[in-house]
Amino acid sequence: MKWIYILNDLVVGDAVMPAQDIADYKKKKKVWQYSSFAPNVRKIEKGDIALIYLAGKGKRCFYAVLQIQEQIKDTRGLPTQGKAWEAIFNKIFPLGSAISNVKVFATPIQFDEGLRNEVSFIGDKKNWGLYFRQAIRSLPEADYQKIIDRKNK
Repeated sequence: MKWIYILNDLVVGDAVMPAQDIADYKKKKKVWQYSSFAPNVRKIEKGDIALIYLAGKGKRCFYAVLQIQEQIKDTRGLPTQGKAWEAIFNKIFPLGSAISNVKVFATPIQFDEGLRNEVSFIGDKKNWGLYFRQAIRSLPEADYQKIIDRKNK
């Protein structure tokens, strides 16, 4: 199955962790973490593919693709390397799964009007941003291919 993992900047108090930094951190740790309240989190399975979408003003692009390597499990005990924000991160996102084959696109794929009009998962093209208000969205295979094909143009 194909998914879109939607990342926004994480704001905790006065600290801001940009969405791209979160994606890079997860790539380095080789673990994708989830909120227990994230929609569809229980449907994700080993072998699934996810596109990483950076949301928010100035981003709105597909940043990377990855593969899920194991079923989702409790990851609250992940080592934190002494960084306070890592402990907060582990508390906010207590579930996780190993990831592999993470490929950051040399040039992020902009979710521009042309691509929005091509994909079927956006039913209301005028209010397309509403479709990125969840942390995890299922993605039809045909739409996944249309997005990936944009990378090769």
